[in-house]
Amino acid sequence: GVAAAGLVANAIVVRLLHGHHHDDLNVRGAYLHVIGDLLASAAVIAGGVLIWATGWTLVDPILGFAIGLLLLWGAGRLVRESLHVLMEGVPAGLTVEGVAAAVLAVPGVGDFHRVHIWSLCSHIRALSAHVTVDVAAGRSTATVLDDVNALLHERRPDLAGELVADGLHPSA
Repeated sequence: GVAAAGLVANAIVVRLLHGHHHDDLNVRGAYLHVIGDLLASAAVIAGGVLIWATGWTLVDPILGFAIGLLLLWGAGRLVRESLHVLMEGVPAGLTVEGVAAAVLAVPGVGDFHRVHIWSLCSHIRALSAHVTVDVAAGRSTATVLDDVNALLHERRPDLAGELVADGLHPSA
């Protein structure tokens, strides 16, 4: 009875979290926890039926070990992604080179350097960089920075950026 109620309750929570567990590490952790509870409830029911029908008690530790391995694999992925955020690694799907190439294509950008891209959390990215404006291009610093910010926002709305204009120089 208790295992069946737990199975139903956990199935409902899994269903509610399912569409959101890829977006946020905290939700993914909760999802993984509930999946573990769901599997444990299912294993208790299945193991109980099998033990009752056959008397084979070894099924209980076998099911527990299998669930533990599955949860350990999921937890390992979660820890790895959390460490990547904590160590301010470049988020998946972005490269410094790719962002730099796009920004350097904006008219009036002479150079793009001191680029740092990291995750503030699992779904918000940050960028800090210096932009050198080519004054010979005939565009104001503010216009060039606005264009760079618009490009970044258009391509990656989840990327919050801070750009610093430095070392205005004439085109060579």
